Order: sequence, then C-alpha cells, then structure tokens
Amino acid sequence: MKRTKYDINRSIYESLISKLNDTSDPQVKRLIGSWTVSLRQMDSWLSDPKTKIKKSALATGLEQGLMDAYLMLIQINNEESTEACRIFLSVCENIDEAFILKRNNRISKILSRGKIRNEQDYYLIRNKIDELSLLSPSSHSEIASYDQLLYEFENKRVQNNVK
Repeated sequence: MKRTKYDINRSIYESLISKLNDTSDPQVKRLIGSWTVSLRQMDSWLSDPKTKIKKSALATGLEQGLMDAYLMLIQINNEESTEACRIFLSVCENIDEAFILKRNNRISKILSRGKIRNEQDYYLIRNKIDELSLLSPSSHSEIASYDQLLYEFENKRVQNNVK
C-alpha cells in the first residue's frame, strides 16, 4: 500500500520524538511535548466520525509544521539544538528520501513561475525567507526577491477581498 503524505509526515514526527526524547534542552523538550499533544489530537479527530476530518486535510499542516520546527531548532542555537538539527535532517531524509529536495524543487518552480499561486506556496516561501534570515543573513538580494513574491501575493489577496 502506498504511503500518503500524511503517513510520511507523521512518521517523521514520531521518529523525531523518539530520537530527540533524551535531550536535556528545555526548548527542544517543549517542541517534543507539543508534537506529542498534536499527534494525539489528530488521532482523536481521525477516529471520531463526527469530525469528518481526513488525513489529506492534515498533511499540509504537518509538512509546514516540520519546516517551522526546523527553524525553531536553528533559532535555539546551542550545542543541543545543533545536534537536534542534524537529527532532524537525517530523520527527514531517512523517511522521505527527497524531503528537502522536493521542498527546494517546489521553491525553484515558484521562482521560475515568478508568482505564488496558493497558501502552500506562500508558506513555503515565507519559511525560506526565515531560513535564509537565520542561516545566511547576508543574502539580502535573495531574501528581497522572495519578499517581492510574498508582497505580490498578499496584495492580490487584499485586492480580491475588496472587490
């Protein structure tokens, strides 16, 4: 049976929880705690027929959460978080070999297209700006080009809401 995007992303979270569980860093522990609570909540929603929530509806949020989690780990900026970042990337690549590659390819497509088409694209670019700001603060021109895409998308949404 083919694994869904939800199943893959959930496996990444479960593996991260397991591999990072022994950390002594309080911020990493809080992240692990929030992931655990979130996964339990998703289990509750998915098992309750009244909610009518499907895995596909949760998959994109899980993926965005992974990118946000990576940025949070980078921001902690201590020895424990450096190891946690290494573990994070390793887990992502082990479970979904092309996780980072797919993300980078999607960003390249957005850049070559020259516009953001939807919320998923928007958050992907927003995440890339945050990553560059943390890891390569000197890449102002690259950040500016991403920022322009965000501005155009947000401006278009505002204009559509005014009509």
